Amino acid sequence: TQCLLNTYSTTYYSTACVQCPPFSITMNKGASTMAECVCIANMYMDGGVYSLNSKGCLPCGTGAISPQASTSRKDCMCGSLSNDPHTCPIGYMSDDSMCNTASSTWACKPCSFGQYSPVEHMEECYLCPDGMTTKSTGSLNDLDCECTAV
Repeated sequence: TQCLLNTYSTTYYSTACVQCPPFSITMNKGASTMAECVCIANMYMDGGVYSLNSKGCLPCGTGAISPQASTSRKDCMCGSLSNDPHTCPIGYMSDDSMCNTASSTWACKPCSFGQYSPVEHMEECYLCPDGMTTKSTGSLNDLDCECTAV
């Protein structure tokens, strides 16, 4: 017999079926490996498929959404695809762990030490060159990068 939905067989031609890991389902009956388990909506599988090394299904940020079977955090959306969810000023980047559902935009956080953001709407801050850092968070450009003490 086939394994039911949301379960998979642990060995080939086995009749013993195992429940998919937390927050995951199968798309069809008869799954033969754990790799056929996919994340439910609003979760994503970092690395794409279940394996011994995977972290399992992880939640999208607060207020964010994703389709079923998402395989990357990049699949998590804040609001609709018709607007730009990245509205941060220079020196800041989008915080994709927190969606402002009222404005359908990601929250902003300052660039960390050793990073800078020279333009608005950055998803990620640029890194200073090796051996360099910034004096503070929220740096605006690469001129803020200074050599670290040796």
